[in-house]
Formats: sequence, C-alpha cells, structure tokens
Amino acid sequence: MIVKIEYNTTPSSSNRLDCIARCSLFTLLAFTLLLPPSLVLAVMDEPATGSKQAGSVGDQALLVNQSNRFLVLPPGRAVTVWFEFENTGTTTWTKDDPAPVGLNTDDPLQRTSMFQTSRWRATWRPTRLLQKTVAPGETGTFRFALKAPKKAGIWRERFTLVRGTKKKISGGEAEFVVVVGTEGSPSIVYRAKPKTPDLTLWLKPGERVLKPIEFRNVGYATWKTQGFGTTSIVHLQRDIATATTASALTVNATPAVTREAGRAKTTSAVLDFTAPTTDGTYEETFALSGPYGVIGGSQVAVTMVISSDAPPPLSAEPRVRVGIFAPTKPVEIVTDGNYEIRSADTNELLVSEYPDNPTTVAYVPATGKYEISSPSITTPVSTTAPVRFVPLADGTIFEVKSFSNRREVTIDGVKTTVNDNKFRDTIELRYSPTTKKLWVINELPLEMYLRGLAETSNAYHPEFTKALVTAARTYALFHASYATKHKNESYHINSTTDQLYRGYNYELRTPNISAAVEATRGMIVSHTSEIAEPNKAGAIVAAYSSCTDGRTRSYEERWGGTPGKYPYLVSVPDPNGICTNPRWLKGLDGNHMVGMSAKGALTTSLNDGITYDTLLKYYYTGTSVIKAYL
Repeated sequence: MIVKIEYNTTPSSSNRLDCIARCSLFTLLAFTLLLPPSLVLAVMDEPATGSKQAGSVGDQALLVNQSNRFLVLPPGRAVTVWFEFENTGTTTWTKDDPAPVGLNTDDPLQRTSMFQTSRWRATWRPTRLLQKTVAPGETGTFRFALKAPKKAGIWRERFTLVRGTKKKISGGEAEFVVVVGTEGSPSIVYRAKPKTPDLTLWLKPGERVLKPIEFRNVGYATWKTQGFGTTSIVHLQRDIATATTASALTVNATPAVTREAGRAKTTSAVLDFTAPTTDGTYEETFALSGPYGVIGGSQVAVTMVISSDAPPPLSAEPRVRVGIFAPTKPVEIVTDGNYEIRSADTNELLVSEYPDNPTTVAYVPATGKYEISSPSITTPVSTTAPVRFVPLADGTIFEVKSFSNRREVTIDGVKTTVNDNKFRDTIELRYSPTTKKLWVINELPLEMYLRGLAETSNAYHPEFTKALVTAARTYALFHASYATKHKNESYHINSTTDQLYRGYNYELRTPNISAAVEATRGMIVSHTSEIAEPNKAGAIVAAYSSCTDGRTRSYEERWGGTPGKYPYLVSVPDPNGICTNPRWLKGLDGNHMVGMSAKGALTTSLNDGITYDTLLKYYYTGTSVIKAYL
C-alpha cells in the first residue's frame, strides 16, 4: 500500500511544497490530524530496526540496518538505497534459482511501484540478494535505486523479503518515507534550532569575523557538507539599524556545515564576514539554507557593536558552573516543572520526567556508572557519562532533597529554619577521578547566579550592594573565562570557598540584591592587563574581603607571586573599613584584606554618597567599569 498526501490538486502556482514553509504550524497540525496513525508514526518517529522472535524456524529475518529511512528528493531524482537483514531462521538464503531471496513491494504484495527505475527486475521487484548465499546468523544486503515521481507529495513505500516469487519471509518488512518537492523546505523535514538565536558581537571597524554557530537538527533530513542536501549558512538581512549601505558588513563566504548531521544531531556553521567600517550598532540576520531554501527555525539575529577604541567585551551572557557540594550518598532531586535527564558528554536523552516526581542518582565507583531511578522508571537506567538535569521551561526550580544546607533566619520578624537546597536552571552530577569525589554542579546564566549570592544581605545601601555584585560578577566571569581554578572537578567556582552562594531560596529572601543585579546587568571591572583571547572584556581577579586594618593589601603582599602581575590589586588607604573583630584585623578567618573592603565601601557609600562605579575604581587601581554583555 502507498499512503500519499497531496497539498493541492489544482494546477496552480500554489501546488508546491513551499506552502509548508509558509504555514509550518498549520501543516504540522494537518499531518498529525489527517494522516492515519501508522503514517504519523512513520513520519515522526526515529528510524527503528526489527526485533528477534524466539524459536525462529525456516525462513526468518531481522532488519538490522538501512539507508536513511526518511528521503527528501526533487521530482525525477533517483537515489540509491539499501536494507540489511540478518538471517534469523534455519535455512540458507540464496541469490539464484531454484528459490532465490528477493525484495518485493508490499501492501499489497507485488504492487507496481511509482518509484521503480529501469534497473528494477520487475515493476514490483527492485532487487534480489546481493550476496551469493547468506547462512543463518549472517547478514544479507539488498541494494537498489528509487526514482521520485514528477509530482510533489509525501509517500510511504513498503517492501518485504520473499523466497521465490511471493512467499513472504517473516520479519522481512521494511519501508521508506519519501518527500518529493520542488521549492520550500517542508517544516517537518528541514528544521533547525540554533544554540544561540541572539548573538551580540563587539567588533572593531573592518574586523573580520569567523564565528562558529551551533545548530541542532530537529527535522528529518540529514544535513550534508556537499552534494544534494548541502546545508550552508547564509546572510538574510543587512543594514537595518544605524548602518548605511556603504558601511554594511561584507560576507566573505557562505560555508557548509562543518560535519554531516542527522536528526537530533548537532553541528556548526561558521559566520565569515567583515564588519562595517563605521562605528555604530548594526543588526543582521543569518540562517541555514538547504536544498529547498531557508531552513525553518534556523535564524540567528546578530547585533554588532562597532567601536574604534573600546575593547570588545563578551558576545553573550556567559554561563557559570558552580560546585555546590560533594555528596557521599545517592542524590535525590525533584522539581516543579517538566525536565529531562541527559548525558553530559553526548547530550543523549536518558529519561523524561515530570513535576514533583523525585529522581535519585547513585554513582557506583566500582562500575563507574551513574544509576538513575524514579517512580516513573520501570527499567533501571545507568550510564558511564555524567548526567544533567535539564529544565524544559524557564523558571523551573530544582530541589536537591538530599542536600542539607540549613540555617536560621528571621522572616517578617519570626525566626525560622530554612534549607537552601533549591537552584535555578541545570543540575549536573559528575564524578572527578582526580579527587575521587562526586560533585553536584549548578550550571546557570551568570546573572541568575548573582541573584542567589549570599555575600551580603538585603539591608545595605543600594550603591554598596551594586558595587559588591559587580565585583562578584567580575570574579565569576574571570574564572568562567579561563575555567582552570577547579578544572579537575569540572566547575568554575565553589559555592563556599570562592563566593558564598545559596541559590533560589536566598534569592527569594533578598529582593534588594536581585534589584542591584538587574541595575548593573553585564557590568564588570576591567583592566587592560587582563584583556586576552579567553577574557576579551578584561575581567579582573576582583578579590574582596570584609574589612581591613586601615589599608588594603596588594596581591603579592598577601599571596606572593610575580610582582606587578595584578597591577590593579595594590594597597590603598581604607580609613572607613577598619575591622572590629580582632581576628579579622590579623587577616585570619579568610579576611585577606586584598581588593575591595566591604566595610569601607559600605561606610563610604552611606556617608559620602559615592556611586558604585567610583567605589570600584578606588579599590581596584587603574580599572574601568564597563558593560561586558547586554
């Protein structure tokens, strides 16, 4: 049987598949509503192979491999395809008489195919066994050509193995789903999702840009690097903001994707252009283009900030990886939204989970496996790769129920005990073979991280709070840029020893900190000595401490090292920051006195009305306070 869908039988210019690109949502709904369930599954499911049957006797087969199950062809184009079947029966298959094994059309058997070519053995038989014989347990190949008809549409073409002319071999069924089109990329066939749909680049006039952009193939057609199916990145718009025609960017090349990518796989394409020569802000759009034009969902909006003198800051808000704690027992996690558990190495989907459904992960050192269990998992799931809990919607909060991070707080005048064990965005569990510890890591955007920072309280002066979160942002950005401080444990900063981070619950209790984070979004302390390839914005090592004995310390004075390596961390007077705690006066309990003095900055902001950027430039000598990202 051939299942066929036609979009328009009237001979007009609209009788084309590009209507799908124009009306992708409608078309996708039409597919799911109008197709018989068997075809919907054929279109929407991943290709699958067969399953062995116990006690196979006589002729029996198992489909073990095939060329791309979902084919996209222009009218009249021929393509070579193949199936591989394992002989799971007890009799040998032969290529020649008296009872050869061949491949027939099916549903109904020996149906004349509209995809036949002149090389088929009959209108209903495309090919026979490629090998001379295939004994039980061996694999046989059936290779042939399909030729697309002249008319656009979607078909499912079914085949079956037979012995002789028409004796079916059990388990020998296979099929292709074929899309035939002239223009426009059918939205379910060619579809993409960029990792970063909005990109901001700070560039110098005339600077050449070679910027890889990652895309995930969420359609069904394979993206090729050459030949039919080649997928390239193209420039869609130019010159739509402050640019003039004369100063718009110059596209140097429209390269193909760097590697072939099938459904659910990720690849990248490289933007290659020369920036405008005039200072200003420019907005451009790029997208992937396939055999039928622009691929739906692939658009990437690029904002270029062209400046002759400013150093180029980061192109987008960075993500930070925070080491929360190192558990010694299985980790139990629950959330208020839908989420997925994926391999941290390959991004393979391991488990799909639901709100309020607790999941437990245990790492077994003896086997090197992460064992995943939950009420919804009927068959145990294990993997040797670290696992990531990934939310499916913004605002999802993960609660690590097995993490005790309790403290007594006062809320609305009432003392109560809270457990700061809730975190935004992504949770990762990763075992370090170097330190032999399992770490719970919270990965999230830098601005979200700052909202849960517990380095100050909700009660202090706004300018001081802004100064503190800006220093903390700078410190985190520096370590995220180089990713070396905690390299052996695969995170950037620790939640206790680097900067105190308590996560979502603390964010709820301190709205003034969130307000300071929002007011200073993207602002960092920069020094020209720190501008380098991994740290283009020049983020400094923004050390800070509680108080001093009347002056701050230089980096070398406290920690040694090469003199002058950190020219912005030098001793400055701090008359408003003198400690009252005798141990802190001696530089004990972690009060190193390097960089900004919290007490000095707070007192100065209260008494003198000094703004946060002036405070920062005082304590960090020779620096600038710049916006590193939007």
